[in-house]
Amino acid sequence: MPRIVSLLVLLALVHAASAALGDAWPTVSAARRAIARLSGGATVGALCAVSNCERSGPVPSTPPGGKFARFGPYDTRLVYLEGEQTSAYGFPSAVVACPVLPLDVTRGDRREDRRGGEKHFSQIKKLLRKNAAGTLKFPGLAWSSGGAGSCLGTDGFANAADGFSETMAGDHRGYWLPDLLHHAASWGIVAACPALAPGIPVGDGAETRGAAKMLADLQPCLIHRGDDDGNTNASSNVLSGVKVDKRSLALAGYSLGGGRALRGAAGDRDGIVGAVVAAHAWGVPNNGFFAVDRVDVPALFLSATEDTNAPFRDSETTYVRATGPKILAALRDQNHYTSPRFWAGATVAFVLSAFRAEPFAEHADRVVWGGGKHPGLANDPMLTWTREDCGWWRHDASRACAA
Repeated sequence: MPRIVSLLVLLALVHAASAALGDAWPTVSAARRAIARLSGGATVGALCAVSNCERSGPVPSTPPGGKFARFGPYDTRLVYLEGEQTSAYGFPSAVVACPVLPLDVTRGDRREDRRGGEKHFSQIKKLLRKNAAGTLKFPGLAWSSGGAGSCLGTDGFANAADGFSETMAGDHRGYWLPDLLHHAASWGIVAACPALAPGIPVGDGAETRGAAKMLADLQPCLIHRGDDDGNTNASSNVLSGVKVDKRSLALAGYSLGGGRALRGAAGDRDGIVGAVVAAHAWGVPNNGFFAVDRVDVPALFLSATEDTNAPFRDSETTYVRATGPKILAALRDQNHYTSPRFWAGATVAFVLSAFRAEPFAEHADRVVWGGGKHPGLANDPMLTWTREDCGWWRHDASRACAA
């Protein structure tokens, strides 16, 4: 018994230490992977006992989303919001990833040039020159994690399972929050993750929708005079920074979080939500507590052919009921444990396309709906069981979703 107690104490200490090991994109450190693998063993065993952890083939080496599957041209930073700022929106705290604007728009920074290319950096500089105040508006995205994952990727059900991502997600990257938030921010999307209640909260989506509203209300990425950390409690004037466009707010999530995102969008009575992305959405049948009302904003439904936790038919049912521009797709030969990071590029492209977010909107349109050398998500050869409606929704009022 003493040996068992000692082992449990060691595991607890090792798990807590994982927070200090970093969240580098696109690869996570070997030390952090090892720690997550060790601490996640029991979680994986429980999951695989009740669901399909096998897959018929390997996960494709190139994720969908074109160039948006890679890290974008913006540097990023994290802002932490505590209960006094977030409680009014339905959750105890939040983490926000902010794009960082270049300090000098007259010359390129080597880091940005290497990441996104000189063309992208030049486009960003042009946008900045148009705004003498040095503040630009960007879309906002509220992300809801699956299970009881933490926003910092160090605690909880979903994050423990990440240690086995080579078995369950097909690559070594796993879920790894806050990397997903950094990825969105690197393409000019302010991304927030609201902390979940203890346990495995199902939720009606109100807290996810509240996180999107919080971004527009609190503007956590603005930098104030005398407050270089971007503290939203600062009373001084805005110096510079990134401002969230309240007309461009999206929800997204994986597994239980995908269900929350859909319910949050469907239950929006105030016109807050402008788009939604649901990956392997769990808990979206026709009736009961999980029921999703009609979604009438641009919606992307992502699933897998062998997902037994959140069967494709559930996403299909919700897709059929949706009345906005919509795409449905399933990844061939894969199951529920396809990493949300695999879908990061498709998520980013869809949000940028839905809100016409410059300077990437035109390319995002081609990646999502097709054009040029891009077949569009519905015609991507790695995806199957695809459907789409209103691919030209901005121009063709006769399509079904126009109403």
